[in-house]
Amino acid sequence: MAKVSFQNTIANYKLLYDAQESLFPYTIFRMENNTPFSVLGNITTTTIGIIEEDGATIEYMGTHFGPLCKGFYFSIPGVFEFYGKAILLERTGYNGNLSMGHVHAKNPVSLDSLFSETSLILPRMAGTPTLNYITLTKGQIVELPQSSYIYVSSGEIQLRSPQHHTLLSPQDIHFIHGTELATIEVQSELGKCFLIQAF
Repeated sequence: MAKVSFQNTIANYKLLYDAQESLFPYTIFRMENNTPFSVLGNITTTTIGIIEEDGATIEYMGTHFGPLCKGFYFSIPGVFEFYGKAILLERTGYNGNLSMGHVHAKNPVSLDSLFSETSLILPRMAGTPTLNYITLTKGQIVELPQSSYIYVSSGEIQLRSPQHHTLLSPQDIHFIHGTELATIEVQSELGKCFLIQAF
């Protein structure tokens, strides 16, 4: 079956980043309404999602998952149905594994190995998407990996780089370019964020 992207199947998405012409093709969307939709694809498409609002549901291969709460993450290969609000990374050319969980049930990620050793989405291999979740305290400064996205789930986080000085709030997402050296510093008492790499 030929791949049909999110853009061709639903109208309640907001395209955030489009890298379909890159070596590792992917797109990142925000699902903005609680409207059910089907993701039509093939086994070479894997979708990674971060639930933004309580009550989301997933139907996959005859199995119902949900309702899922804010803070849940998932990785699903191929075709599935989704209802809810979420950030979705659709990675073409990657046959991933089914994975799902809640970040609060996981151990904190070591800041020394944000992507190199640990990941919420397993297995971790070269060229595969990666998702991690970190919790930081006020004043803590962390250097971010290049070619990655930061998605803030709670708190106020200051992003600093030669190109940007931006205050990120909950549900903000920002791309760190491959040539950009960037750090984040938590301005609020606590900051929680996902780190995403498409490859």
